Amino acid sequence: MYPGFDMPAADPKGTRELRFEIEEFHNDYCHMLDSGKIESWPEYFTEDAVYRITARENVDDGLPVGLVYAEDAA
Repeated sequence: MYPGFDMPAADPKGTRELRFEIEEFHNDYCHMLDSGKIESWPEYFTEDAVYRITARENVDDGLPVGLVYAEDAA
């Protein structure tokens, strides 16, 4: 696919399972926010990551300023 990168062939079954897990996570996450359970939101974060929510308009205009910016789950 990319010159200089030797990647093993994708495992179709493993790919499907991972996609299903991601979709389930996303559905749970969205349901939690849609139902107003914002106090549970940090449960979806890890301790060692940076989280930024940016408006689509900002991304389109090259403005990376986030509406929400968090450096960890705390």
